[in-house]
Amino acid sequence: MKPPQRLTRPGIGFFAVVAIALTASVADAEQAELVNRAQEAGLADAPGYGKAISIIDVNGDGWEDLWDSNTNKRPPQENRSSLPRFYLNQQDGTFKAYDLGIDPEDLEFTWGAAWADFDNDGDPDLLLGSGGFLGEGSLALYENRWKEEKKLVKLPAGITQAKHQWWGVSWADFNNDGCLDFTAIARRGRAWVYRSNCDKTFTEVAQELGVIVKFKDGKNPVWLDIDNDGDQDLYLGASRFHRLYRNDGDAGFVDITPRLGQFKPHPLTFASVSADFNHDGNLDLYLGRQIDQDMVAFGAGDGTFTLASRRVGIKTKLRPDRSENTMGLGVGDVDNNGYPDILIGTGSPDQEPYDLVFCNRPKPDSKFGIEFYPCGDFAKKGHGKIQTHGIAVGDLDHDGSNDIVFNLGGSPGFDAKNGTESRGMNTLYSRKGGNQQTAQFRLQGVDSNRDAIGARIRVTVSPEGKPPQIFHYSVRSAEGFQSQNSSWQLINLMGMAQAEVEVRWPSGRVTQHAIRVGAREIFRERPPSG
Repeated sequence: MKPPQRLTRPGIGFFAVVAIALTASVADAEQAELVNRAQEAGLADAPGYGKAISIIDVNGDGWEDLWDSNTNKRPPQENRSSLPRFYLNQQDGTFKAYDLGIDPEDLEFTWGAAWADFDNDGDPDLLLGSGGFLGEGSLALYENRWKEEKKLVKLPAGITQAKHQWWGVSWADFNNDGCLDFTAIARRGRAWVYRSNCDKTFTEVAQELGVIVKFKDGKNPVWLDIDNDGDQDLYLGASRFHRLYRNDGDAGFVDITPRLGQFKPHPLTFASVSADFNHDGNLDLYLGRQIDQDMVAFGAGDGTFTLASRRVGIKTKLRPDRSENTMGLGVGDVDNNGYPDILIGTGSPDQEPYDLVFCNRPKPDSKFGIEFYPCGDFAKKGHGKIQTHGIAVGDLDHDGSNDIVFNLGGSPGFDAKNGTESRGMNTLYSRKGGNQQTAQFRLQGVDSNRDAIGARIRVTVSPEGKPPQIFHYSVRSAEGFQSQNSSWQLINLMGMAQAEVEVRWPSGRVTQHAIRVGAREIFRERPPSG
């Protein structure tokens, strides 16, 4: 086995990304450079065994901050402590580390995080899951008290105090009562589903709902509306016994896992994300499979799926003789064409493979209407073969283009066993010059949960002399390797002055909005008239 590289700060990498226009014409492609500026931004300040990464505005100043989940305060080698870190956005392209006041015991074996305004008071709160491969940790909920105390405060909230190897946590309002619920997966255990009592407490209802599964190696949950009926269904990733549940309202959840297709010998799902990859109005599911070819499950909108991988350009089984493949996973628009792309951390602490990025572009004459193509040279040149877990996407500097954060770092157990160094520094890739053809909006629920998690969005752009182009998005909680994208929807207006936006809120209400190029707006759910 080749020994890992010695710890170095990631260098600056440049890559010209071909952003294919909606006509798929190469002549119309834009050139854009992605630059790793983590060091100058203050994010490459300490090495770590990075896990989840979250983009979230904790202090409510309109500029999004960064939460960096890291492994623990007690790794096998004490001189390689790797604490979680929170960075406040300084509004000038830099970030500053800040202590949120989290109990040190909840920072042991820190693995994943999911931020959401669960109490509907206007600021994001933190659901923290610890454990993963490293040991038994806690499941903890912290209320945002920035306005009063400039920190987070732990709430008991009726959540289990038992220690488990918590892996994935994610928010959704599965009963559409306006209060966010959540699910949590223990790697060796089961799925916990907590229904909000709308009073800052929760009741565990997994068995009552019919979500009954025992995991040997459970991974992250994904909430998504697979049948377009307005409520959130649930996918539970796992190496062996993954599950897909349809939400039937008062009748509970129904196991419809066979509709995802057959996986031989096992699904081997390590990390999963959801998006409407081909903009047909139906949510799809990307299955990142640790030791096998990744798959895209294209949704038909009726709870059924069609699997595809290499025929849509996804080629991830790069080392047939090795176990690692997809571990880190994120989704977001990298090439600025409005289509969600896939970002993969290949996940090997021996630092053999490079991370992968597959950009997504329309291909009208194909079965699914899209194709993916490799576009990851910026990551290859920017941070090389250091292991990646969490990946998040959002416009951190308000320049109209998405930034990408890779949370780097390998495994303390691997290092202790092999006498190696697999820690890494965070990276922050920004597009030089930004993009002047975009607009951004964020949703704010009134009868729906305030974060509008679960909302479906239809954006119509009408280029002159061409048919209207329609994009479909949704508001999501933590996914992939337990990471969380910006809550702002960034759309490319393709040279037009404005776009039309239709929002289908979790409450069932539908609202119409217009947004002009360069705008950054909040769309609020209008209350019923009268």
